[in-house]
Amino acid sequence: MVDLVKNYAFTPDNTPWGVKIYQNNAATKYTFNDTTSWIGSSSNLVVTTTNSNSATSQQGWCAGIQGCDPWNSCACTGSSVIIKAATASNSTFTNLPVIPQISGVDVSTINIDANMGWFSSSAPGSTGPKYANLLINFWYKHKTQAKALVIDFAMGYLQRSGSAWVQRTDSPVGGQYSANHKGSAGGLTTYHYAYNLNRATNSNTMYLKQIDIKSIVNSAFSATYGGDSVNKADYNWVDVEVGAEIDTSTEGGTGTLKVAIQKCRVSW
Repeated sequence: MVDLVKNYAFTPDNTPWGVKIYQNNAATKYTFNDTTSWIGSSSNLVVTTTNSNSATSQQGWCAGIQGCDPWNSCACTGSSVIIKAATASNSTFTNLPVIPQISGVDVSTINIDANMGWFSSSAPGSTGPKYANLLINFWYKHKTQAKALVIDFAMGYLQRSGSAWVQRTDSPVGGQYSANHKGSAGGLTTYHYAYNLNRATNSNTMYLKQIDIKSIVNSAFSATYGGDSVNKADYNWVDVEVGAEIDTSTEGGTGTLKVAIQKCRVSW
C-alpha cells in the first residue's frame, strides 16, 4: 500500500503538515495535539474557522494541507495563506496523475480513511451563516491551462438551527450534496464537484469513514461544469486538504466551526 498523505495520524510529529486559511479571522486558527477528551487521542489537528465578514458568498476556511494548491500555495511555504509551514515536503505529489499508477498500471483503489468531529462550542449565530462543512479536498491542476478542479468530500454537512449547528439530513450519504459548478478564483477557472461521504450527527464525537473513492474521482472527471468537460489526462493531482469551512453561498452571516482531525489517510 502506498500512502499519499504523510504522517496521516499526526504522530510522532507534524512536520509534513502545513495549515492553510482563507478569509478566516478566528483568534486561534489551529492547534496540534489538543488534549480535549472526546477527541480520544492527543495526536491530532484542530482547526477553527470564523468567516471574516457577513457578506453573502463570503466563505471562511482553515485546513491542514500537504502538496501545493493550484495557486502554488505550498505546504512548505509560509505566506498569508499558509500560516503554518510544513518543514518536510511531500514529493509524492510531483507529477502525480489523477489516477495514480504502479508500474504503468492505474491503481485499483484510492482510499480515504478519516476520523473527524466538530465541537459543540461552534456556533453559526442566530442570523447566519446557513451551512458549514467538515471537508477533505482533493485539488487537481491543469497541466497547461489556467484551470483547476476540486472534489469536496464532506465528512459532515452542517446547517444552522437557531443559533447552533446540526447535521443536515436532506442530503444523502453516497451522493452529491450540491450541483457541479464552474467558477473563477485567482486567475483560474475552477470546477467544483461535491460528494457527501458521511454524516456527523452529534457534536463532540469522532466519526470514522473508510471508503474507496476511485469511482467518485472518475465521476468528477466525467462530469460537465457549466458546459465544460474535463479530461483526466490534462490534470495532475496537486494537494490534499482537510479542515473546516463556513459556507455563505446561499445566505450571509458570520459564524464559527471548530473541527478535530485525528486521522486523514489517503492511500492506494
